[in-house]
Amino acid sequence: MNIFSIIVQQICIFITLGVVGVIAVKTGILSEEALGHFSRYLMRIAIPVMIFTNTINGATRQDLFDSLLILLLAVVMYLCLLTLSAVLARAFHLQGNRRKVFRAVSSFGNVGFMGIPLLSALFPETGMIYVALFTIVDQSVLWTVGVQLTQPEGETTKVSLGAALRKMVNPAIVSVLLAVIFVLLGWSLPTFLNTALTSVANTTSPLSMIYIGGLFCFTDVRAYFRKAELYGMVVFKMLLFPILFYLVLSRLPISQEIAVTMTVFAGLPTMSTIPMLATASGSDGEYAVGALIMTTAFSALTLPLLGYIMM
Repeated sequence: MNIFSIIVQQICIFITLGVVGVIAVKTGILSEEALGHFSRYLMRIAIPVMIFTNTINGATRQDLFDSLLILLLAVVMYLCLLTLSAVLARAFHLQGNRRKVFRAVSSFGNVGFMGIPLLSALFPETGMIYVALFTIVDQSVLWTVGVQLTQPEGETTKVSLGAALRKMVNPAIVSVLLAVIFVLLGWSLPTFLNTALTSVANTTSPLSMIYIGGLFCFTDVRAYFRKAELYGMVVFKMLLFPILFYLVLSRLPISQEIAVTMTVFAGLPTMSTIPMLATASGSDGEYAVGALIMTTAFSALTLPLLGYIMM
């Protein structure tokens, strides 16, 4: 099965699960509070366990060494996306909290809820080692630059290096470090433990999309589908930039798998953590939720298109 077919199949699965989330909310099975519990379970347990188990079960020490370029490419990608987000914010004349939140939602992709299932389907053996390495840079940028962008305009609080490092000691990073240690040392889990944790990991994809589908029911989606800058983000961040990124990467002496992986990361919809950070800090959290919903909806078109280009 080629890249395009796999991505289309995954998108169809995502849409189906999203509809399940909508039905669950509309029938009263899930409440907004329950979705919050879903999110915490996914971020603190399911996603870290999935990164850990898929990495140690599918990657070798040589795969790890061959994939270290991901670290450099991730840094380059974030530098480009942060620059692009600043240009777009200026072009659409955004001001105050909205300008900062727009930059955040334009820069950080939903690796946990959408990137991991996609990469796992595209590259079952090596996909999680790519995710693990990318997560190191992703979390570093999120808890430094991302935190600053989700603070209210004029906020003078500075995030110290120590505070940023403490924020980075989260379940995702711990799972990445443990996975790297296991791969480097050639360790494996006892069969019963591996089976149990793999079962937990398998809940990640369905619950992630049920959660996002449920969010549609608690957001005034129509208000955000009238925001011109969000269409600009879809076109430039989720489509044109990933295409350009892929064209550049495909001409470099790197593997096709890494080029495809970085393109998928670049084209993902908004990271679900950004609305949480913006809301917690008193910034424009509702706008961030709207961006999450709209970009997730449009990813059903943009991600298959990227897959077609990468065939």
